[in-house]
Amino acid sequence: MINFFRKIRQRLLTENKFSKYLLYAIGEIVLVVIGILIALSINNWNELKKDEIKERKLLNEMVEGLEFNVSNLKSILSDFKADDESSNLIITVIEHKRNYNDSLDYHFARALNAIPLYPITYVAYESMKNTGFDIVRNDQLKNEIINLFELTYSTAQLRQNNLPDLWDFIGKRFMNDPLGWSHKPFDFEDLVQDREFRSIINRMKSSRGYIGRAYVESLNESQRILQLIKDELDKSE
Repeated sequence: MINFFRKIRQRLLTENKFSKYLLYAIGEIVLVVIGILIALSINNWNELKKDEIKERKLLNEMVEGLEFNVSNLKSILSDFKADDESSNLIITVIEHKRNYNDSLDYHFARALNAIPLYPITYVAYESMKNTGFDIVRNDQLKNEIINLFELTYSTAQLRQNNLPDLWDFIGKRFMNDPLGWSHKPFDFEDLVQDREFRSIINRMKSSRGYIGRAYVESLNESQRILQLIKDELDKSE
């Protein structure tokens, strides 16, 4: 093909047809430019498809991660409810000066239950940060995801970090239970009259409510954004 065009140029120059040669040269340049533009368009299309595949993979990972978070948050909130019921029962025992029985050991443990580590996975979000936030083309969805992890989840984490460490207190007043399912007091009568104990029970109940509200918000936002991501994936199918 190159030899074909070269022969045409040479023939036009030999025949001294400069105007035709000029038009031919311009036409050849136009063809080259068009070829370059087509090649660039194909390359851009290929890169766009690669980005779409990366985005879809990332969003699917985000769906999996958020489903994990939703499940864990529901479990934690269910535990909070049980812990709160035990707190109320222990408070009633103290206020009404009720006698000790073995069933209270379980409720002592729940009422003093240290809130578990924040049950959130950041794997997909860290992948999104490493890849670059712009991989998510929907700006509103991208901002929603960032706010969920950087604001909503972080707020709950900060609230949890302010909880008191009760291990020393528990160790001095209750028998050791390796499984942690029950706390048998060394001296029940002394315990229920202990102002520090009553203060801690009420503080844990209050803290549970304070942190629980952040967990509820985390759950609601996780479910909402999970649905937004699923909708985005459905649109791109």
